[in-house]
Amino acid sequence: MNLWNLKPGAAIRIVQTFRDRAGKEFAAGTILHFTHRDYVPYESQHTVCFEETTMYLCDTDASADIVENRDEQFFTSDTSAS
Repeated sequence: MNLWNLKPGAAIRIVQTFRDRAGKEFAAGTILHFTHRDYVPYESQHTVCFEETTMYLCDTDASADIVENRDEQFFTSDTSAS
């Protein structure tokens, strides 16, 4: 699962604590409910909106690993929170 796969209403659980581009910490165990994502292609920037907060990521810096989320290293779906 990566950011491109999220559908409105999906619940995710943060698996590994990380900080987004704005420096906001997302702590392991946090449950977030996805609403929508905006992408600015010429800047490779993602604004990921959840009911609880907003996450800022980019395809061209350290946060690219979070966007791709290989092996669900940073977040996973949480069907128990839906």
